[in-house]
Amino acid sequence: MAGVNVSLWASGTLAPGQSVTWFWDIAVGDYNKFLRRVRTYSAVPFLPAPNPGGALPLPPNPPYPAYEQRIAVVEVFHLVKATPPVPAGVYPDGPQLQINVVISNLMAQHPVTYQIYISETDN
Repeated sequence: MAGVNVSLWASGTLAPGQSVTWFWDIAVGDYNKFLRRVRTYSAVPFLPAPNPGGALPLPPNPPYPAYEQRIAVVEVFHLVKATPPVPAGVYPDGPQLQINVVISNLMAQHPVTYQIYISETDN
């Protein structure tokens, strides 16, 4: 039975209405292995939490924002890069896969700090 692995992939901060594209180049030799995996991407607003070992401090320590934060994965697409020509009689290395994930700040007036998580099956 195949399992699902979840890991933090990337993080950042987006200005109001801003989008960013994160990408992941898959090595040529791993094309078939990565092609057969199922993966999903989640973007969540991230606020640093106080040390969970003690009592939670009251506002303004830490100073949580007084506004909503909305972030979304708006597009995921795969790109197979063009294979450059090779000399006659030489077999090309194979296709190179690039995974692209577009994240958008859905807020019109406030920045959002986010983290992107990948859920990926084994194969």
